[in-house]
Amino acid sequence: MIEQMRLQYRDVRHLVYTMATKPNVPDTLRHVENQRRVKSKIESICNDANLLHWYIATPEARQGLWRHLWTKNRYAGIRAQIASTEIADLTPLFNNYEWFSESSWDLQSHGHNVQSTGALAQSFFARTGPFTNLQTIGNAPKLKKIIEVARNYKRYFDDHPEATALEFVTRGLNPYDIWAVHTQLMSTGYKADLTALHFMMDIGFQVIKPDVVISRLFLDWGWLHYAIPALPCDLSRADL
Repeated sequence: MIEQMRLQYRDVRHLVYTMATKPNVPDTLRHVENQRRVKSKIESICNDANLLHWYIATPEARQGLWRHLWTKNRYAGIRAQIASTEIADLTPLFNNYEWFSESSWDLQSHGHNVQSTGALAQSFFARTGPFTNLQTIGNAPKLKKIIEVARNYKRYFDDHPEATALEFVTRGLNPYDIWAVHTQLMSTGYKADLTALHFMMDIGFQVIKPDVVISRLFLDWGWLHYAIPALPCDLSRADL
């Protein structure tokens, strides 16, 4: 069965590469260029998802890992295009994790109800000060998680100046012990299961984020029922 699944995946991948890249109007040169772009993007994503990038104790590695941490938070629960626009606007500011240790980022909230804010947190919600004319999603739980993780991130490397970037996530755990690493990551303030898996997948852990698109594919191909035989035989996309 595993071999059948592997072959099925390769067939689908081939179809995406050959068919989904076809222009609406027949154009051989455009088709070839589309295939080149798709292949280049996939190779870039796969090459970046490599834990070896984070097994070093440099400011660049810590900065790169932090970017993964905060951007995955912004993608969670909203359309990719909206998140991409916001991330592009916020990157010059949010890439500095040490900034969030300032008391002006203090934020007290209960769910989406904001109870009190420091000056910078208030500016974020109001799109004033450094956030004037920037796209910001005024979601208190999202921002609160970023602040908490950023402060934990800074605190960890202040206490462990020789630690590699990845050690913030693993804390000595075996990187192949996926669920132990996942639990550890959640304890740093990440808190959302799927967001944590998205982050882990993108930096190179052997895990896939089971979002609704992946879940639909696994259902359509029969893989969900293979993995979990107790699922109802009439499980549908709507059930997902």
